[in-house]
Amino acid sequence: MSGFDLLIDQKLEANKLQKAISQVLEVEPENILVCNEVSDVPLATSISSLVVLAEVLGEFVLLLAFYFKESYVGIDSPIEIAKRLSTKLECQCLISDDEINPYTMLRVDIEAHVQQVALSVASLQEDKYVVEYVVRDV
Repeated sequence: MSGFDLLIDQKLEANKLQKAISQVLEVEPENILVCNEVSDVPLATSISSLVVLAEVLGEFVLLLAFYFKESYVGIDSPIEIAKRLSTKLECQCLISDDEINPYTMLRVDIEAHVQQVALSVASLQEDKYVVEYVVRDV
């Protein structure tokens, strides 16, 4: 399996997320499982995508851990998924910028604009995701 993590600034129900994610990925909703624990996943399943939810603290309150079957070839880049999801759900997303600095990430707004942002180090030490300042537009 492959995947990535994405944070959003809204607490949303699993069924609303499943519908939005299926539209963003252009797959049937029954091919996506959205759950709170990996242990909730049936052993024999034909899903192509798994999204595990976890509530977090700060400006971004919900962590979505995406997992995809290796055979699933319809995967767009994580940033493209974040752009579509932020527009669809009218929320902001936070996603890795793949930089070596663990305190910078990419923020995607509801219009799919992307900025590299610096997170508050003090807040992260308390497991809170809080944007301290904008580094640059991407």
